[in-house]
Amino acid sequence: MSNLLKNIGLVLLVILAVSCTRKGKQSEIDPDDTLPGRTVVELNPDSTPKIVYYYKVDANGNLTSEKIREVHYRPGKKKYVAGDIKNDERHGEWKAYHENGRVQTEATYVNGKEDGEYKVYRDNGAYLYIGHYDHGICVGEWKKFDNEGKVIKTVIADSNTVVCGSCDKCKTLREKHHLKHVTF
Repeated sequence: MSNLLKNIGLVLLVILAVSCTRKGKQSEIDPDDTLPGRTVVELNPDSTPKIVYYYKVDANGNLTSEKIREVHYRPGKKKYVAGDIKNDERHGEWKAYHENGRVQTEATYVNGKEDGEYKVYRDNGAYLYIGHYDHGICVGEWKKFDNEGKVIKTVIADSNTVVCGSCDKCKTLREKHHLKHVTF
């Protein structure tokens, strides 16, 4: 009987070892799912969450009305965009994701405006471009990369150059000069 139990134990150990090292799909726990204050506010057609807000929880474990995080999902619970909220505005780190789950954009916001390094990636994980924002205005050096990660274009975001196309400075320049396209 003890040999039988040893053999069963050995088989279970081998199965466990193989399953832990198997490549392919593995279920990953979304860290956002473990945060307290999670409230699903809208569903996708497939009944998976579409928009989820996280509210601050007080010392007694009660939800407050202070929203602290926001996550948007595609159908199938594929994360699309997520980040922190302060005073109902984007504040802190925000990420957007490609359909394949890789990060598409990394940005930091302060009081609802981009502030700091802004990175955009291709769906294979390689950089597409990198630039900087200062209180919502594109500034400094912006670099665009080819598929192999080599810099193919560098632009300085001065007061006369449309770079990002979305900040107030670039919108004003586009309207003033009737431009349809942006540098990147």
